[in-house]
Amino acid sequence: MNIVPFGDWTRRGRWWPTRALSKPAAAIVIHHSVTTPTSSPRADARKVEEVIYQRRWKSRFSMVAYNWMIHPDGTILEGRGPTYRNGANNNTRGGAISNHNSVSVCFIGDYRTTLLTEAQRRAFWWLAQDLERNGTVANSNSVMPHSALSKTTCPAEAYSSLGPPMFNGDAGEEDEEMVTCIDKLSGEAWVCSGTKARKINDVGQWMSTWEGPVRRANNMKFVIDDLYEIV
Repeated sequence: MNIVPFGDWTRRGRWWPTRALSKPAAAIVIHHSVTTPTSSPRADARKVEEVIYQRRWKSRFSMVAYNWMIHPDGTILEGRGPTYRNGANNNTRGGAISNHNSVSVCFIGDYRTTLLTEAQRRAFWWLAQDLERNGTVANSNSVMPHSALSKTTCPAEAYSSLGPPMFNGDAGEEDEEMVTCIDKLSGEAWVCSGTKARKINDVGQWMSTWEGPVRRANNMKFVIDDLYEIV
């Protein structure tokens, strides 16, 4: 999976000096853009950038506020990336996480009225694991919504529909398709990829947004235990 470099899509660039990111970051904070996406990831990223640029004097943003953005088609676009400290995670609720020790990922779209696409979920967990592998974040599972830091509804349903973490290794690649496996007798479910599986806690929520293949069987737990490593 590729990331579109900042220079390949930005129109405004960095208009003021930007602080360097101190790595590894302690958390990944999720946002949504509250913009209407089109079929063009680059154009949609520029739309988000323009909204932030128009607020530059009031909010003192020095460039697009997010480290990365993810389009509904799964395209990942670099913002501040692993180089610059994000500007979107100001903490007004108290606690240890804020701009100085976190990174931000913004899902392009308005998730007050829709849910993340499967392509976005795959792209996010691939990105999160890549950031842990390269030392940008300490733990790819340390993910929180913007609303945990500030009095906001952001990122609406983008966080709740994100689903469980992907698996370490090659999950997310074309030859490691994710499959939801459901036990028809107990109602329990697991999301599986390659040779690993993770139990789904809220099956109803997961299935309301899942767009991938589903396998159902009686006593699926024994099938999972026999074929997969539970993680």
